[in-house]
Amino acid sequence: MKTLCTLALSSVIAATAYCQETVVHSDNFDGFASATLTNQSGWSTDLPTGGTFTVSSTAALGTGKGVLYNTALVSAGTGYAWKDISQILSSQTYVTSFWMKFNPLQTNTSRAGLQSYVVDETSTLTIDQEAYLYADGRLEMWVQTGVAGGYAFVTDTNAPAGVWHRVEMVLDYSKKKSTWSVNGVVIGQQSDIGTGQVTLSDMDLAVSSFGDNVVNFDDYKVTRYDTGQQWVTGRVLPSEYMGTPFANATMTFVPVAGGNPVVQTVALDSDGYFKTQAPTQGTFDVFAKIDGYLSKKLGQVTGDAYSRLSVASLLGGDIDNDDMVTVFDYVILSDAFDTSVGDAGYLPAADLDGDGSVTVFDYLILSNNFDLFGDLQS
Repeated sequence: MKTLCTLALSSVIAATAYCQETVVHSDNFDGFASATLTNQSGWSTDLPTGGTFTVSSTAALGTGKGVLYNTALVSAGTGYAWKDISQILSSQTYVTSFWMKFNPLQTNTSRAGLQSYVVDETSTLTIDQEAYLYADGRLEMWVQTGVAGGYAFVTDTNAPAGVWHRVEMVLDYSKKKSTWSVNGVVIGQQSDIGTGQVTLSDMDLAVSSFGDNVVNFDDYKVTRYDTGQQWVTGRVLPSEYMGTPFANATMTFVPVAGGNPVVQTVALDSDGYFKTQAPTQGTFDVFAKIDGYLSKKLGQVTGDAYSRLSVASLLGGDIDNDDMVTVFDYVILSDAFDTSVGDAGYLPAADLDGDGSVTVFDYLILSNNFDLFGDLQS
């Protein structure tokens, strides 16, 4: 499937940018039979004795179906599941993402994640990359460079069991770089992932058994981006907000070398993730803003690269949207105080926690952020 995107740019720079992406695979497993994943819709598996990837309604992210792997049935070994990607070009970028969860209250440790093997035009293995979550919350990215190369890894501990986590690996062959992120946070990066023509047959879901654990998978997707597409992805989260997810955010690209900023309105999914196209030339500082929240710098991008930006946790209280929390915001909130959805005088912008009422809790948010400025004002 190919998607043609139109990005709405503000009047700061009057322009329309077009972008094309190819969705190679996209499976939420809802239409699959409740049976083994093997041979369903092009899925292949390589399993140790006792191992099986099973489609089940108990493994779903929300409603529908997902895939589970029960490591208690496996004495040893790693199970793999994949869909073929076939040969790729050295100018392309592949992004593989899915959601996964370890069932809670299990003390033994197993690991699950993504594994890719990069092979060059001479059929030589140039790099083996493995990105894992562990049942005890650890995160690791393993990298083996060359046929006889050793492994190196980075580790972190912020992915607890019992919670769904979004896992993503970006293989950017135009820049020879890979990036692994969990819940929008970059965990590890690796350069020099291949030279010349590159062949990649798949991106495996991999589960290694080290005890009694059940791993759930859902919403698997592989997307390809070709030369000339300058993509920026990231995540925007409004702090202390519990209401209906925001549909849009404003992204501002400020040229480091000077000049007019580029402002885009970008769509957010229900978890705050966005994807947009960067300006085509130059290096830019990137800022995000949501109505009612102060702007936040996400990082810096270069117009000819695929970039995964950091998570932006935005501070609330900017009710009048001037990118400052001041006495004017306090006055607006005071006028709407003690009202709820449906009441005369209720103002959604003053309902800073999104619970449907303007209460003392909204005052606390404003007070905690009083006299602060957004990063764009710095």
